Amino acid sequence: MLNASLSKFFSGKKDFIVFDVSTVRGSKATQGRFSPSKVVLAIRHFFYFWKTVKKEKPSLIFLALPKSITPFLRQMGFVFIAKIYKIKIVGSLDGMSFYFLYKNNFTEFLGKRLLSLIDIIKVLGENIVDELRKFAIENLVVSDNGVSVPRGLLQIKRNFQKPLLNILYIGALSKAKGVYLLAQSALQVKSDNIPATFHLVGEWADHSDKKKISKSIENYKLGNSWKQHGILLNEKKWELFKSADILILPSYKEGQPLVILEALGCGLPIIATSVGAIPNTIRNKINGILVKEPKAEEFVRAIKYLNANRDIMRSMSIQNRRDYFRRFTARKYCLSIERLLKDASKGLLAPKGQRI
Repeated sequence: MLNASLSKFFSGKKDFIVFDVSTVRGSKATQGRFSPSKVVLAIRHFFYFWKTVKKEKPSLIFLALPKSITPFLRQMGFVFIAKIYKIKIVGSLDGMSFYFLYKNNFTEFLGKRLLSLIDIIKVLGENIVDELRKFAIENLVVSDNGVSVPRGLLQIKRNFQKPLLNILYIGALSKAKGVYLLAQSALQVKSDNIPATFHLVGEWADHSDKKKISKSIENYKLGNSWKQHGILLNEKKWELFKSADILILPSYKEGQPLVILEALGCGLPIIATSVGAIPNTIRNKINGILVKEPKAEEFVRAIKYLNANRDIMRSMSIQNRRDYFRRFTARKYCLSIERLLKDASKGLLAPKGQRI
């Protein structure tokens, strides 16, 4: 029950069984909606999982823990089976927190009781540990994400002295990810005569947001200062990383975004909101600029700072590649998960919020 990197890493290892419960994803606008086919697939996964557990008798199960209540409850079916057979469970939270803890008293109570069934919960940063401890959740360990970056981009020499700044955003185009902050920042940057182009890669989550922002872009005549590329994958995505000078991420909520780790490997300075595990990943004015308040003027201030300090951008670029190789490669990520699972299965790990 793993992501693609882990599935590839663990496939064929004699001590591990990879169980695929993936489904076909819809668009951003339709994600989370009820679908009879999803229900049928979930039931099929449940019984196949039960059959596999009875046959293989694993000592430990590792699974992703959804942030929203409905998929979380669906995942609990696997937890209940594990508990029937007295199997240890390691869960992985890939976001900032569990949304249901904040929804209402009932979902908070239910969520905390169900989370207590999981032996170890892996989170992405010490800030997330602190947040979950507010809900008396203590069975936590910290481990970074990891990504693969093409070799050419790991070695590319960047020119930070050219006049035009290419500012890259990759992610969902939604309010929660700060797309309105991006638009406001772009308008202010143009008004202040800073030579910059914002490049947006991703899918719109809401058509009305797209319509409102597109109208503003047209009214203020941003022209080449604002470019929407849609969804780009593989080589087309990496081409934008190659031509970019800064990665910007104005999200209101995040875990440890993979796009930030990709930007580190590509040697891009980063401007990001100080939320989730981002402050445990990015050091302010060393890897980039952390914005404490999600306001357009704060992002514009960060852009102005980097624009006026190109030598600092270069030093950030060098440091970011060092940090990528030290902490965030896909291999380091996979090896850390393997070590976590082996130690947990042998009872060698006491989850106290420590980094592994």
